[in-house]
Amino acid sequence: MFLEMCLGLQLFSPDSLVFRGRNGELDVRIPRIDAAVTIDGSLDEPVWNRAAVLTGFSQYLPVDRRVAEDTTQVLVWYSPTAVHVGIRAFAAPGSVNATLADRDKIDSDDFVQILIDTHDDRRQALVFGVNPLGVQADGTWSEGRQLERGAQTGVDLTRDFVFDSSGRLTEFGYAVEIRIPFKSISFQARETQNWGINVLRKVQRSGHVNTWAPALQAGASFLGQSGRLTGLTGIDRGIVIEMTPVATASMTGQAAGNGTGWDYEAPETEFGFDGRVALRPNLNLDGTLNPDYSQVEADVGQIMSNQRFALYYAEKRPFFLEGIEHFDTPNRLIYTRRVVNPIAGAKLAGKLGRWGVGFLSAVDNKSLSASGADNPVFNLLRVRRDLGENSWAGFAYTDRIEGSDYNRVAVADTRLIFGRIYFVQLQAGASVNRNAGRSSTAPLWEAIVSRTGRRYGFNYRVTGIHPDFQAQSGFVPRVGEFQTSLSNSLTWYGRRGAAIEQYSGSIRFAGWWDYTEAQEFATPTETKIFFGHAFTFRGGWTMSLTPAWETTAWDPDLYRDYAIERTTGSSVDTVAFTPPGRVDDAYGILMRFATPEFDWYSANLAVNLFPHDVGFVEATKVNLYRITAEASFRPTSQLRINARYARLVLDRDRDGTSLSTSQIPRLRVEYQLLRSAFVRFVGQYEWAKQDALRDPRTDEPILIRNSAAGDYIRTTPQTTSNLRVDFLFSYRPTPGTVAFVGYGSSFDDDRSLALRDLKRQVDGFFVKLSYRFRL
Repeated sequence: MFLEMCLGLQLFSPDSLVFRGRNGELDVRIPRIDAAVTIDGSLDEPVWNRAAVLTGFSQYLPVDRRVAEDTTQVLVWYSPTAVHVGIRAFAAPGSVNATLADRDKIDSDDFVQILIDTHDDRRQALVFGVNPLGVQADGTWSEGRQLERGAQTGVDLTRDFVFDSSGRLTEFGYAVEIRIPFKSISFQARETQNWGINVLRKVQRSGHVNTWAPALQAGASFLGQSGRLTGLTGIDRGIVIEMTPVATASMTGQAAGNGTGWDYEAPETEFGFDGRVALRPNLNLDGTLNPDYSQVEADVGQIMSNQRFALYYAEKRPFFLEGIEHFDTPNRLIYTRRVVNPIAGAKLAGKLGRWGVGFLSAVDNKSLSASGADNPVFNLLRVRRDLGENSWAGFAYTDRIEGSDYNRVAVADTRLIFGRIYFVQLQAGASVNRNAGRSSTAPLWEAIVSRTGRRYGFNYRVTGIHPDFQAQSGFVPRVGEFQTSLSNSLTWYGRRGAAIEQYSGSIRFAGWWDYTEAQEFATPTETKIFFGHAFTFRGGWTMSLTPAWETTAWDPDLYRDYAIERTTGSSVDTVAFTPPGRVDDAYGILMRFATPEFDWYSANLAVNLFPHDVGFVEATKVNLYRITAEASFRPTSQLRINARYARLVLDRDRDGTSLSTSQIPRLRVEYQLLRSAFVRFVGQYEWAKQDALRDPRTDEPILIRNSAAGDYIRTTPQTTSNLRVDFLFSYRPTPGTVAFVGYGSSFDDDRSLALRDLKRQVDGFFVKLSYRFRL
């Protein structure tokens, strides 16, 4: 407030309706004004003097209940066709982070997020984020995702909306102007309606997140603590029909078989079509024919060594992202990346009163079937019913059909919130699978009880998944297990201005049993105990230290194809491999450290040091060392450089020899020409080396059965290396209207990071053009 007085600024017009969130003034009747403004970030048109003003922000992170250190004004009014939002964010001169970035890439900048719950159900909200230059970052907030205390895990920025924004730096901080057309969003089918609203502001200089409606970290529901826009009438969405023709062209090449020259395939041109019709203000129908589902950037590499389960990659494809919040389920039983290369698809999603509905049907390419002759057909249904103020009950059904075979999953779930800081989440269902004429049925169930108290919290979870459970339309990485997770935490808050703003200590026990043995109260096959210590320091620095201890019994099923080559005198025999005894003394520490988002750089580091751990590929005790380091540089407002390095080392505990080493350095350089256009380079090098496997008891060679021939083959040292480089020019003035021109190439290398013996193996050119027509 002092800063504004020194600058001689009037915070708002005397005629304005002022609603101070900190004073509990959370029911806002914004004016309806039949006017149009130029979206230029100036907020100087007379209509803004008549807008409702949302002010009186409170700090949410790292310490809630406190008065925000930086003043924020949010001006709101609506016309018959759009909601208009103006933002005045006050800050000390020179303290604002602002860059010209690509869409959804404003996390290193100061930014403001408008959360609008158009169905007023306190469970899902649309998110419209902007940085000081008006660069957009939009998506959805779903309460089911926000299970971690104090973390904004409810935000999913994958969905894009068509809206207008413009911003500018000012002598008092920055100002932003936003226009959200009613055609771009869905809402209740009522003449007069109320919408939930909250506003978040991230101040990078301090690392604080402030909210207009006071929100407590202890709340089991964040959206349940929002304010409300009341009495909205005369909203005209009109007819909403969107058509997006898509054209792609690609050409790939590879090294000639004789080792000389280069062979390119004939260019391939594809045409596709996406369409959307708003059947009602709260219900949309989407369709697609021969869609382009290629990605313009490879997924960030993840180290696969010492992994027993599949790794998760987020959905990025436009058709699936529309209305994706209506398909959320516990345990990711709907995972749209299972639909790999569809020929056609249709989707119906929306909110009908207290019912949320999502249905998707798609026909995949024959090449994705086991036989190569059948088109896999997917049918995915998610229905959810609101209960009470913030609770719900839901049902999900998935069906993947391939010829006469199928996989079907049906589950029911509920999330019940009570006492504002407690919730119970339950899920139960089963899969029915038919393959080659044989059918099987297997259950899945889960129960969670949680307290999100400000000082003390707990989260207790039990999950059971039968070994025959299959979710071919979902992502369930571990089956055949009964799992428990019991966590308790205590949080301490520092005084205003203290060096430590928040400290959280926790102890978590996790145990895994074989599903069939859990009923007999057998010893768990795997246990882990974590002693967490997390610190948030003044200015946005964070650090965590987590000592851990674990025990592991080797799963015999992992080694069913293993054998030992035993030499006795002059004879060589193949004998069965038996995993060694249980490992009861694995221990180590996990450390994480992150800088604030400074004006021109930021960095984070994660290190795992386990002098005693387990190496699953050889069933042996190992010394484990893992490091993940990332640094981002912004030398100018348009140039962004991101460097990432991941390394995992496993050394045998019994003799110190190397079992495996993996490393993935990645470099991404992006230059933003305009808000709508950039050029980008991404280079990623993946290198892994694994020693020949040896029996952990006798050091005799390990053999692995050849699945095709049925005989055993001795393992040998293996080294893999690959460099992938991608160049992209992107022009995207609005979601759905894009022009991409890209080139990518893959290289093999015989030396770790030497880059002297690179051999180009595959490359390709890619062009994509699409244009969204809206009626």
